[in-house]
Amino acid sequence: MSQKIILPSTSDDGIYTPSDGYEYTIGPKQSLPNEANATPTPSRIYSDSLMHRKQEVSLSAMAFLFQEMIATIHRASSSAQDFETRLNGYGYGIGTRLVELLNLRNSVPPNYSKSSTSNFLSNSSSASINESHGSSGTGTGTISSASDHTHYHENGTESLAAVINNMRPRDLKILDILQFVHGTMWTYLFGHASDDLVKSSERDNEYMIVDNLPMLTQFIPAGRSCDYFTCGIIQGFLDSAEFPCRVSAHSMPQGELDQRTVYLIQFDRHVLERDNLRFGP
Repeated sequence: MSQKIILPSTSDDGIYTPSDGYEYTIGPKQSLPNEANATPTPSRIYSDSLMHRKQEVSLSAMAFLFQEMIATIHRASSSAQDFETRLNGYGYGIGTRLVELLNLRNSVPPNYSKSSTSNFLSNSSSASINESHGSSGTGTGTISSASDHTHYHENGTESLAAVINNMRPRDLKILDILQFVHGTMWTYLFGHASDDLVKSSERDNEYMIVDNLPMLTQFIPAGRSCDYFTCGIIQGFLDSAEFPCRVSAHSMPQGELDQRTVYLIQFDRHVLERDNLRFGP
């Protein structure tokens, strides 16, 4: 008795109904020609406004990410000092990027709207498109002038170029830049200003930023050196603002505040000399 292998047939259209998913008798769905040649959607990162004021991240998600980063650095470190140096370097890159960003956002007037930024970007894009058509065509294309959008848009809002030209001056005093870190930068990162800003009574180049409950390390047992990530952010911010320094973290419990942390900032000597020459002792 001969045995005959019966394969599933796909010729009968009445049996199989159209499906957008995977059909085991046919295989994966083939893409249509127009779908294969479709223009990919551009990233939104270039059209998002730099002026948004509040963008919070879930604390649980951030704590999980921070935990994984700590575990990865710990496995790659050969000593406690190596661990602190690597962790400091992770935060350093963040601090260097915050100087211009926070300075720009603090220069924006209160009535500035997010739509004005998008209008500026769209106008800039249309200007470049018109310019490319004019240069590649017969030479009769129309080129939009960027100066038409330098100060105000059609809806009367101030343009991004005018905001950049009127940015707040860079902080030149040690106390001014430390107050910016204590208030603006801390609020941007952790949602509140630091608990205290103290000048050392023993050394004139030392200042301390106090945080009674560090947000990133509140789920980590006391005595660990995981606060050096925040040290890196502070050091990167100050170095990028031309205030070179060294930052270290010290656990100093006080009363019920068992996770109270003091970030010790030690400025280079030439920073103090520059401050004294400009503004006096």
